[in-house]
Amino acid sequence: PKLVALLYAMVSRLPVPARVWHVFGQSSICARRPNPESAFMINRTDSELCSLLRHFSTEEPSQLVARDEAGQFDRAGWQRLGTLGMLGLLAPPAYGGAGLSPGRCVERLFALGYGCHDNGLLFAAGAHQWGCIMPLLALANPGQKAAWLPGLCSGEQIGGLAITEAEA
Repeated sequence: PKLVALLYAMVSRLPVPARVWHVFGQSSICARRPNPESAFMINRTDSELCSLLRHFSTEEPSQLVARDEAGQFDRAGWQRLGTLGMLGLLAPPAYGGAGLSPGRCVERLFALGYGCHDNGLLFAAGAHQWGCIMPLLALANPGQKAAWLPGLCSGEQIGGLAITEAEA
């Protein structure tokens, strides 16, 4: 919900609540909307990476179906996401992440969504990023961040999120 609020605010020119910026590692007093030109300008390196991401998938649909029917996870694709920096987009470089702004993050995710035909891999990467890495960034102490984030951002580890209900 906070990322959706942030992206909506950026697009609609509404002020972004300070508590939302705090989750993304920005100063808690930075409650105004960032300059859209600086948030979405693409430099040469970003342009080349986005081009690579738009051509991420090397598999034919029949290969994807066969792997899905066999119940296999694309560990090579996962490692490739880690190598390209796609598993720790908003995590600071000190923890192995890319340290991107929300605008650059959206740009790269858009390019990857266009180029990767494996929806299961995309869903797993999204759950990993938003369900594991972001809560660690927001709630973990420095020791926990140092222990977990580098492996999660590189793709060496795969984050999981377990949720239960009081009645379960």
